[in-house]
Parts: sequence; C-alpha cells; structure tokens
Amino acid sequence: AITVISTFLIIWLPFCYWHHSEETCFSSLQLVLYRQFPFSRGIFEDKVANLWYSISVIIDIRQILSTHQLVICSFFLTILLNFPVCLNLLWFKFSLKRFLLALSNGSLAFFLASYQVHEKSILLAVVPLALLIREDPALVTWLQLLGTFSMFPLLVKDGLRIPYVACCALAASLSYSIALCHDDDDGGEERKESTAAVNSSNTITEIPPKAITTTRNTTATTTSTTTASTTETAAYSSIFKQFRLLFFILSYIGMVLLHILELYWPAPTRYPDLYAALFSIYGALNLCIAYLMGLYWQWNFQEDSDDLSDSKLHFD
Repeated sequence: AITVISTFLIIWLPFCYWHHSEETCFSSLQLVLYRQFPFSRGIFEDKVANLWYSISVIIDIRQILSTHQLVICSFFLTILLNFPVCLNLLWFKFSLKRFLLALSNGSLAFFLASYQVHEKSILLAVVPLALLIREDPALVTWLQLLGTFSMFPLLVKDGLRIPYVACCALAASLSYSIALCHDDDDGGEERKESTAAVNSSNTITEIPPKAITTTRNTTATTTSTTTASTTETAAYSSIFKQFRLLFFILSYIGMVLLHILELYWPAPTRYPDLYAALFSIYGALNLCIAYLMGLYWQWNFQEDSDDLSDSKLHFD
C-alpha cells in the first residue's frame, strides 16, 4: 500500500504543484484526467480497425446513442471480452506462456471494444505474442503482419509506404527462418524419443510367464483404447490445422488484393477514404478471428510444455 500511494503521489504531485497560473490544483488534475479519458472526442477519431468504426460504416451509432451511452456500451463490451482471458489466469496455475497469451488477448479485447482507440494500440497485442513465435509460427506471423496491415492508412498519411513494405518483408522472412528452426528442433526431439523407445524395448528382464501373459492382455487393452483416442484427437487436430492454414492463406490473399486495388485503382472522388475504410473493416474482421484463436490457444495449450524451466521462450 505504501508503494502504491507513494508512486501515485510522485506521478500526480507535479501537475498539482506546478500548475498554470490560471489553474488550481484541482482543475489541473481535471485536465490530466480529461486527456487520459477523452470522452468528448467520440468513440473513435479516425479509421481504426476496431468494432465501433466497422459498425459505424453501416450504422452510424454516434447518431443513435449519446456519448454517455457509448461509454457504457464500450465499457461492458470490453469487460465481456476480457472476462474469459482473466478467468483463465485465475482458473489455472500461473505460467509465463499463459501470461503472455493473456496480455495479447486482453490487449486485443481493449483494441476491439474500448473507447477512443488509437491505431498504434494494436502493438500492445502483437508484441507479447511475438515472444511465442517458436510455439506457433503461423499464427504469430499472421497476427504480426495483420497488425501492421491495420495501421496501413495511418502509415500512408505519414509517407511510410516503402518502410511498411520493407518491414513486412523482413518480418515474414525472419518468421520463416524461426519456423524452420522450430521444425528442426521438433524433428530432433522426435528422433531422440524414438531412439529411447527402441533402447527401452531392447532391455531384457526376467519376468515370470504368467505375469507376462497378464501384462500382455492389460497392455493390449490399454494400448487399443489409447490408440483410438489418440487417432481421433490427431485427426481432429489435423483437420483444424488444415482449416486454419486455409484461413491464413485466404486472409493473406485479401490483404494483397486490397494493396493492389489501392495502388492501381484510385478511390472515386465521391468516396476519397474508400480504401482506408476497407483496410480498417477488413483488419477488424480478421482481428476478431485472431482474438478467438488466441483465446482458444490460451485455454487449450499443453500444460506439460509450459514449464518455465523448459520454456522455449529463448532465441539461442
């Protein structure tokens, strides 16, 4: 409590003590809070790839709901999207991997649903997930490129089209290299496991014949049950991975097509911000799916691979 109170005083005291001559301590603090919670600026200020802007393209909710109502709606929607993320942290034991996933998913929830979101806020979601790229290179790479894609209208305004392309190409190539290293590591581990299994099977011990027969029957029953369950799980996992890979490919194709259209077919005079709106809406739809994928990953990753002492969160 002392640490929290002292930190709070250190941060806020300058605004109260060295305020403008026309302001008081209280009014100066009010200005700081106004900057932190800019409700008067509207639920969104520019074409950001979140839910509120995407909905407003079809139905302008700012003309239907008041500012107070929009604040309440965004508050409860943000809480709703963050609820499964926080529940997962409370339900299971703490781990570094789960915490990073929670940071990314929680940031995505805030980006999609909170009030007055800036385009660069997507970095709060993609940065924590970047540390898990060796766990799932395809998903992490897709979200990194998607996050950059969602900022494209803002980057174009600042004349950063060429750096945007260069950074995307560099990120994709690095991710591909990390994915290859990840596959090599997995192959080496599988070879070690198979070698250990062969060595253990070649070990000869003296067991009574009757015990051998009983053990064989029990082992056969257990093996058949385990094999059937493993086969079903593997088949489901394979189908899920195929559909997910197909979705990633279609998502990349959509990004490339939008870039080609924006580059070679200028927006009509009547709709000068057409492509900025399309980029934001397409980014928001993909980010919603990214949130669901991240939430599924957070709730379903294997616990045995999540030990901090054997973590893969290093780049040696």
